[in-house]
Amino acid sequence: MTGAVCRMSSPIIAAFLVCGLGLAAKASAAEAGATRAMDFLVENVCLDGQGGILVGVSPIDGDPRCASQRDLRPGEALTYHEQEWPRTDGSPARTLRGSDSFPVKTRQFGTVAIHIYDPRTDPGGAFGRYDPARQDGGGTIAAISDDVAGFVATQLGRQELRLFIGKDCQPGQAITASSLLDSWVLAPLDKLASLDLSAHNVDSVGAVAAGTVSLPSGMVIAKAGAACPDRRNKGTTRWSVRPVTYRAVYKSGPKRGLHVRLWTLIAERTGRTADELDQAMAFERAYFTRELGWTRWEAWKSARASFAGARNWSSDVSTGSNKRVSQAHDRVVDRDNCGLPDSVEGQSRVALPAAPADIRGTPRADLAIVGCIDVTNIVPPRNMDKGDPPPVDPGSWYGATTAAGSVGAALFGP
Repeated sequence: MTGAVCRMSSPIIAAFLVCGLGLAAKASAAEAGATRAMDFLVENVCLDGQGGILVGVSPIDGDPRCASQRDLRPGEALTYHEQEWPRTDGSPARTLRGSDSFPVKTRQFGTVAIHIYDPRTDPGGAFGRYDPARQDGGGTIAAISDDVAGFVATQLGRQELRLFIGKDCQPGQAITASSLLDSWVLAPLDKLASLDLSAHNVDSVGAVAAGTVSLPSGMVIAKAGAACPDRRNKGTTRWSVRPVTYRAVYKSGPKRGLHVRLWTLIAERTGRTADELDQAMAFERAYFTRELGWTRWEAWKSARASFAGARNWSSDVSTGSNKRVSQAHDRVVDRDNCGLPDSVEGQSRVALPAAPADIRGTPRADLAIVGCIDVTNIVPPRNMDKGDPPPVDPGSWYGATTAAGSVGAALFGP
């Protein structure tokens, strides 16, 4: 473990004992934090009274057969799928986007969490298919270091696979697994390890843990010869664990027809230092629940920024706000499928969450939500007998990412 310092004292044997206990305690805390982190990063399966896995039942259905639940394990079938809620702007059902969060054992990182992005999760379509020629869909990979849980790679749409680099990525160094750790931080392990959610009521209001982490970071394209850049930026994550009410209706049981309130790890990220949050022009916010893994994502941009050089966002703001930001915000609002309920009641008011806050804790009025996906709409697997196999074959995003001879294969291959 890194960061442990043991001072020699007399007698020498006592010093070694104290040092060993300190290292053991740090190792134990890191292990506990890693377990808690993975609890948020991957989805759960429902178990019946005999411990058997229930296919077609999710932990948020309210199904009385779900006597207990546990994390999905590497290689196990997916017993349900997560999809966004239907839009109200007339978009066809086949454009509904979905995701699943499942673990995969890799050579370099141990067990990682894969969060796939699937825009074709209509009931009649195949889940988890990925066409590299079209680059339709994508996903993220989250890994755990000695200190933090964080994203190490992402790909969406026509982007190339992008790697997040951390504090150990030295200029000119070839990209290795260690250079990707401690990069796009989600939460520190020691804080997660000390968290006892059983001591809190999920119906309570506010965070039970929170903090800010700033570390050197950056991003490189995953291609042959990829190396750490000469310069790195600093990235800042504001994280918290708090209850969030989602637009997810219980299907049965005593809570039938109600929305669901879940403990949530929220990671809000920007590419600026902690004392520059008032000047940050863009934020991403990711939500993870113990029941569903990656549950929700939001993108926020400042309407006062011109985003010069950004093809999709550049705009003249000399006479007002950025029209492209405003238009993207209006599209999210018009879809009307990404608001959060203000209570668990089935007819509760639904609204978009507050914008990222300034350094004083006040939501910034210039920030507008320009992208959002909430995948708490549960749909059954195609195979109701055994569940659907995890999408890791060559036709999946993970399969394409780890194709033979690729950078992804060397880093994330099984």
